[in-house]
Amino acid sequence: MHRLLRRLPRPAKAVLRETGIELCRLRNRIGGKPPGIVFLLAHMRSGSTLVSHILSSHPLVLGCGERNATYASPRDLDRLEADARYTRRQFLHSYRYVIDQINHTRFLPAEELLNHPRVSKIFLIREPRDSIASMADVLGRHYGTTVDEAVAYYLERLQALARYSELLENRDTAIALTYEGLLAHPEANLLRLSDFLGLEPRLSQRYRRFAFTGSRGDPSETIQEGRIVTDRPQRHMDLSTDDLARVRAVYDLCRATLMLQPD
Repeated sequence: MHRLLRRLPRPAKAVLRETGIELCRLRNRIGGKPPGIVFLLAHMRSGSTLVSHILSSHPLVLGCGERNATYASPRDLDRLEADARYTRRQFLHSYRYVIDQINHTRFLPAEELLNHPRVSKIFLIREPRDSIASMADVLGRHYGTTVDEAVAYYLERLQALARYSELLENRDTAIALTYEGLLAHPEANLLRLSDFLGLEPRLSQRYRRFAFTGSRGDPSETIQEGRIVTDRPQRHMDLSTDDLARVRAVYDLCRATLMLQPD
């Protein structure tokens, strides 16, 4: 089956994907319980690919990496499920959740989907200096991202995450983590995530490497480790006093809005 799908021409694959979406919608209409949707709402270099891999390695969670796909209507929730099943070649297995990591504000134009009954939210943020240093280093080498671009992106994205939090009608449908907390206390934070999603067995610090690992999301070699690496090297980035004050302020505001306790 996998080899046959790889050989299909692109138009045939597109038809197959659209058919998958319609099958998902048909099943939902006739009373089948659709899997829940997990939006991992984060920013670049926050550990979102790591968390996505940990979740996607659980037998009840289906993920296919960072899709960079637009969520403009409830139909796109079915599209996520269909794309994930197609990408992972999991057409019949029953899942409790399907996950996508969303690191860019433009991919969620329909912010009302945050309150859709199928959608659970995981917020993930990282301290500004380390985030920007990592963007300039890793994304700079792969995509040419500059420090100024990283600062502008961080400011916009943290403001968007704070806005998402304020839009929530029921905060019980969301959980918030920090990258620093995850690395400092991995077992405790994975237990929180497991309890939030009702997952048994519990989430593990070890995760699978998938066909999309390294190409969807984190492009660095670290994601290939297959486990949480707690002793990652520190990156140093000198920011102007003005930039440092601005990114610190937006981080503190976002953290307060998400009601995160000190790590």
